[in-house]
Amino acid sequence: MNPSHDSLPRHCEERSGEAIQGLAAVHLDCFPRIRSGVAMTPVHGPGAVSGQHRWLAMRIGWSLVLLSLLLLLGACASIPRSSLYQQLGGAEGVASLVDAIIEKSRTDPRIGGLFAETDFDYFRERLIEQICELADGPCEYTGLPMSDAHSGMDISEREFNWFVEDVEQAMQQIGLPLAVQNRLLARLVPMQAEVIRQ
Repeated sequence: MNPSHDSLPRHCEERSGEAIQGLAAVHLDCFPRIRSGVAMTPVHGPGAVSGQHRWLAMRIGWSLVLLSLLLLLGACASIPRSSLYQQLGGAEGVASLVDAIIEKSRTDPRIGGLFAETDFDYFRERLIEQICELADGPCEYTGLPMSDAHSGMDISEREFNWFVEDVEQAMQQIGLPLAVQNRLLARLVPMQAEVIRQ
């Protein structure tokens, strides 16, 4: 079946011989009609050829824009996400965080008593190793398993949550972005089952 053609509006016929300058001067109803994916070419006047060329030029232009966006998105997707260790600031950043955590925890009246017999030099080194390893850094935790390290302390769930609050305040103190704080907490909190009621 041959598609029927729409006739051009009167103002399009009158302008068919003019050289229209710029897209702002083009009447949209002078373009070929689109029905069922088929371009319907006007049959009146030599301006029909010019209008069709303009329509094709616009479609090509939009296609190039979309292609550029796709290439840009592909380039962004190929950039690897920074490791949590890098976002924490590397070795120096992890050490600063651990120092802030220790200071917050040992002076917190709610849980300070849990650290009464702690060797803080040893505790600091092991906590640096642990956070570095959890954050995918170049470290290996050499301390005891969490269940053994906290054996006999009978830490409650509330006390564990208070310690997490101190960790949050320490991260805020050293200026870590919220997204980085959440990434680290997501790796620390699952350790709760190995720490409480031991």
